[in-house]
Amino acid sequence: MTLMVGIKCVDCVIVGADGGVTVPGGVLEPARKLRVIDKELIVGVSGHYGLSQLFADRVTRLWGSREEWASNANLVEHQRQIRNAIFEDSSTVANQALAFKEHHPGISEHVNFGALVALPVSGISELIRITPSGTVSVDRRGPPYLAVGSGAAFATPFLAFLRRLFFPNRQLGFDEGVLFVAWAIQNAIELGAPGVAYPLQIASLTTDEGSAGEAVAVHEFDNSEIAFTLEMVKNYERLIATAYRSGAPSN
Repeated sequence: MTLMVGIKCVDCVIVGADGGVTVPGGVLEPARKLRVIDKELIVGVSGHYGLSQLFADRVTRLWGSREEWASNANLVEHQRQIRNAIFEDSSTVANQALAFKEHHPGISEHVNFGALVALPVSGISELIRITPSGTVSVDRRGPPYLAVGSGAAFATPFLAFLRRLFFPNRQLGFDEGVLFVAWAIQNAIELGAPGVAYPLQIASLTTDEGSAGEAVAVHEFDNSEIAFTLEMVKNYERLIATAYRSGAPSN
């Protein structure tokens, strides 16, 4: 059980994950769920560890083969092929998870598969969601946020609320994206989403549009940066509570 949240911002994607994994027997153990590949790709996978590792390894091999492409034009085309291969592989791994659940119903709650992938294509940061059924979502017309895992039912409506309140008609900047990713995961933890726990893990993918995918930077937030962001979340919650109390209508 897990929660991963991604937000598409201006020239970047922010991805976050909780730090708890439920092992057979219902024991919650710490785990790092985001994987950075070659400092250019972020992969977050929920579900059975073996299937998650299989998918992450496939993405790593696909991405690593890009060195065989010489020109920028070929590199961009290869990035598109990698994206399409991720789509195909996600269906394969999801079907394996579904088949495993059929034959092992007693531990079915541990083999749900889902993933978030942030990758650069044509100088643009893309955010991809793979659902437990293998469905792939890259909907640029929909909300700029995606969530997967058992905690998605907690995070998605909360992100919709934050969007309506703070950014209904615009894209977020980098710092705002980090804030709202952390806020959504923290809120799910505090509400008791099953199997979702501290510590948080956050990473960002930044691209320079028009650079043909060359100018790419991935940053993994350290503990102090995450602690600072969570403190900002608390500050905003206090501000909202103060504003409500000071302006609440009397009965």
